[in-house]
Amino acid sequence: MQTQAPECSNRVRLRRCTARAATFVLFAATLFAVPSTPVANAQGGGNTALTVSQTATGFNERRINYAWSGVDGFMWHNPHPVEIGGSCAHPDFYFEVTRTVESDTTQSGVRGQVCVQNTGANATQGLQIVVQVQGRFGSDPFQNVPGASVTITPATQVAAGQTACYPYNIVFTPADGAEYRTTSTATIANPTGGTGPSYTSAPTPFTIPATTTTVEEDATATVTFTYTSVAGFNVTTLMTPVPAVWTVDQPFTWLGVWLEICNVSNVCGGTFSLTGTWTITEGDTGQVHAYPHTMTFTASQTGPCEPGGGTGEEPGEETGCTYTQGYYKNHPDALPATMMLGNVSYTRAQQRAILRTPARGNGLISLEHQLIAAQANIANGASAPQSVLDAIAQANQMIAEAQAANPDNPYLSPSQTSALTELLASYNEGTIGPGHCD
Repeated sequence: MQTQAPECSNRVRLRRCTARAATFVLFAATLFAVPSTPVANAQGGGNTALTVSQTATGFNERRINYAWSGVDGFMWHNPHPVEIGGSCAHPDFYFEVTRTVESDTTQSGVRGQVCVQNTGANATQGLQIVVQVQGRFGSDPFQNVPGASVTITPATQVAAGQTACYPYNIVFTPADGAEYRTTSTATIANPTGGTGPSYTSAPTPFTIPATTTTVEEDATATVTFTYTSVAGFNVTTLMTPVPAVWTVDQPFTWLGVWLEICNVSNVCGGTFSLTGTWTITEGDTGQVHAYPHTMTFTASQTGPCEPGGGTGEEPGEETGCTYTQGYYKNHPDALPATMMLGNVSYTRAQQRAILRTPARGNGLISLEHQLIAAQANIANGASAPQSVLDAIAQANQMIAEAQAANPDNPYLSPSQTSALTELLASYNEGTIGPGHCD
């Protein structure tokens, strides 16, 4: 006697069968947990036997994932340029924190954990677990939902007499009116009797909630600020304790730290640097983003001070004097006939055109303004301390890399260039080096 497949010959039942099959195609997520009853699937002596159990919780979630970024900056509270000689200066480090939506999706599915108990005398070998979602309409037999499964291959095996549990998450698209459950099947390479049977849990039913729950990831972040010490100087904070810590949860937040730098050791002359670092730590994933910013300042070369104090650059024989980039913009005849910026040579007319170009948020242009003036000052006979010569070399290297990356429209973030721009500006304005031309 032959057994025939269920009748689906007439058009109505064919449409019904086809519709049912089509509902089991995708998979997604929200929770309603029911623990399953463990089932032992192998008996008797031998190598290894398992008992498999599971939990299953349906979910229906809107998941919003946020990303965090920042832009750091620096300014002086007292007039710049600043000379420190037995007195104090007050730099302000500020930070603009931005939160953006990285993804916004709605998912349904099931999650839980599957546990494997080793009831045999030996550790498992080649353990693998498959968690499968099954569904049905009414009293129809349960069928596997295509694509709604996950395979777990543990990194370590389960020792004899031990139990190990593994989390799972399966996303699929549920069909209206369907009933769902999960089953978990474990296989090993050394089963009892050596014939390779599988070990399957009892089915665990679950329900997809009708109401969507909103879940936010990295909705908050922690921002900290720290700074380096400077030999010979006392660095403290005004109003805000450091290390400073803030918890932020808005699309845009502005933060600031006001420092006081005092020349307690009467350091005589030289250029010094201090680095303040902003750090964002995202609340859920723990991703870390660091934004260091280095500012420079000079110790006074006059007044009561101890020669050779601190770690600054000792002044040497200085010649000539310097002009600002504004002077060269208005006196183009004082510019060299040609000048290298990065790996590109510019004529006098092109140099002036750059000086007349607004930066508009492009740190490369701001850096080029000060670099043109600094190189023009040296070409016109002004001496330069080693810190300025190093800054010129670094600036040209940075500009060359930006030119290579985007020849038509090279760009550098202001946070990348601000330290070099400020140092070259200090030279051009006469704060360091031979001084400004009268």
